Amino acid sequence: MEATVAADVQLTVLVSALAEELHQFLSSVQNSRKQDPAWMEKARQRCEELSEKVASAREAALTARESWRVRMEDARGRAAEMREGLGESLERMRNALNRTSGELTVRPSGKRWKEMYTAMGERYEEVMAHVRRMRDPITDTKIQVTTLKPKNIWRNVLHVGMGLGAVLWWELALTWTTTMWILGLLSAFALTLEISRRFSERWNSMLMEFPLFRYTSRPREKHRINSATVYLLALTLMAFIAPMPAVEIGLLVLAFADPAASLVGKRWGTHRIYAQKTVEGCCAFFVTALIVTAGFVAIKGGLGLTLPMTVGLVMAASLAGTVVETMSGRLDDNFTVMATTTGFAALFFF
Repeated sequence: MEATVAADVQLTVLVSALAEELHQFLSSVQNSRKQDPAWMEKARQRCEELSEKVASAREAALTARESWRVRMEDARGRAAEMREGLGESLERMRNALNRTSGELTVRPSGKRWKEMYTAMGERYEEVMAHVRRMRDPITDTKIQVTTLKPKNIWRNVLHVGMGLGAVLWWELALTWTTTMWILGLLSAFALTLEISRRFSERWNSMLMEFPLFRYTSRPREKHRINSATVYLLALTLMAFIAPMPAVEIGLLVLAFADPAASLVGKRWGTHRIYAQKTVEGCCAFFVTALIVTAGFVAIKGGLGLTLPMTVGLVMAASLAGTVVETMSGRLDDNFTVMATTTGFAALFFF
């Protein structure tokens, strides 16, 4: 048993360090500098270094697998299967790094670089899906890993379009009853897709290759619940329990402030606050939330509120959304921002 624990300890140490290094590398090379030969060479060398570390982690995973197979049977034998799956995913990660290293010896086109980066991101999240299910054999705690959040302009466009479109439909055409029927059906459909793709890897891959998901989803969403599903569930819940103006404020803040924080944080963010959140992204969220909330209240003629109440509503919704978005961490901010912003806004309509 001591040998099995020792093998798992070694594997845990390797994959924990590797997860952080892979995330740092993929975050740093997201925007390629193909015109800079020094950058190209440094990125190529880093690919080779990481490839060797991935190979070492794979060997550790296979060693741990064999140790579990020799010593355990039945239910505990699943530990061996998990480590074998991790080894296979690490091998695919190594292959992706090696391909990227090889192509960096020449100057890849913008399209080719995007394909290579996407492939590395997908392999990274595949490895992390296995790592998230592991526990440190000494402390019995889960290994903490960071999700990759590459820039995605189409995702931001979808964010704005869904939020603004929903508000316009409610204002111009829909009643509360019709809204709840539509949201209920959409949520049921989304949940059906989420459940069904857990039972078939082929179906899951087919869904994630559908253009809407391929261009707007993040790599992790192949292995976890899609953010669009979380968005729909949050919207359905808030629309059912909160006044419609409060829901509309929550939608608009999420639609405009979240993409603004993402774009500014990735482009200019240098002062980190928590996880991947930065001061610059936080400020962008707050300012954007102030503008869209104040604009909505102004267009709606003040919503029957006094001036102090209006100022309080705008500040409360914007500040609450900013704090929650900054501290969401592993929680999906499509739910936390929507629920919190709507909840604080609702306080001014009772």
